[in-house]
Amino acid sequence: SEEIFPIDGQHRVEGIKKALSHRASLIEDQQCVIFVAHRKTEKGRTRTRRLFSTLNKYAKPVSKGELVALSEDDTFAIVTRKIIDEYKYLNINLVPLTKTANIPGNDNRCITTVLALYDLIQIISLPPRSREKRALEVGPPDKLRVKEIFEATCEFWNHLRRFVPEIRRVMQSAPDNELAKKYRTRKGGHVLFRPVGMKAFGRAVQILVDRGKDSEEAVDLLSRTTLSLNAPPWQGVLWSTVAKRVINKNGKLAYNLFLYMAGQNLDPNDYDLLGEYRRALDTPEASLSAIQRVS
Repeated sequence: SEEIFPIDGQHRVEGIKKALSHRASLIEDQQCVIFVAHRKTEKGRTRTRRLFSTLNKYAKPVSKGELVALSEDDTFAIVTRKIIDEYKYLNINLVPLTKTANIPGNDNRCITTVLALYDLIQIISLPPRSREKRALEVGPPDKLRVKEIFEATCEFWNHLRRFVPEIRRVMQSAPDNELAKKYRTRKGGHVLFRPVGMKAFGRAVQILVDRGKDSEEAVDLLSRTTLSLNAPPWQGVLWSTVAKRVINKNGKLAYNLFLYMAGQNLDPNDYDLLGEYRRALDTPEASLSAIQRVS
């Protein structure tokens, strides 16, 4: 005798109706629901409206870390966990789960973090502004695409191991070894031991692959560029020599600097590299001539 209507979950209700129209036997299935008492009075209607608006306004969304750790729909999250579980050269010691993508200042063992790895997998898997990205995030996951992205990610790290000795040494070190601190110092250290640097490197690799190079050739070429944060062009772009900290806001400039040092076309071709470089350094007379390029 009760009149029941959904104040939240309308799409699930429609999904149930649609499913039943295709398979009547599903009517025996059970679903968890919460019933909220409602009275057909002004006070009752006010209470129900307030409940609905409060739930939608103040409900705490799932954090990015929880999404990567738990999602069974987000392809990139699935691949991130699969890499840590199955790729023998990376594990939770080298890729810890932290609240942000940044590496904690007291971590002397890791190469990157889970959230930074998640971002990197997105970067190296798809061209910029790909329409597939949203579909891969919301799911449902396609087993073939999971396999393809997992294999491409393993390939990327295999090439890093081959062409970047510092990455290889840390990957081959014992679990309790603090070798990574040698490449992540108060003076800056190695570009690829900072998530912002690895992301810029990964974007440059993906751009070259999108232009027809294979990933091995792209990583080989870019690994011969300047990878020290203590040298041009990274001072003032990715590393503050005054504050002794990473600069995260110059991602597009950073991957274009990688392309420039590798002797490749910029992205886009008309990107104002000199102008953006001067803006980042806040030095109108800054020149690209001091930046070493791959011969």
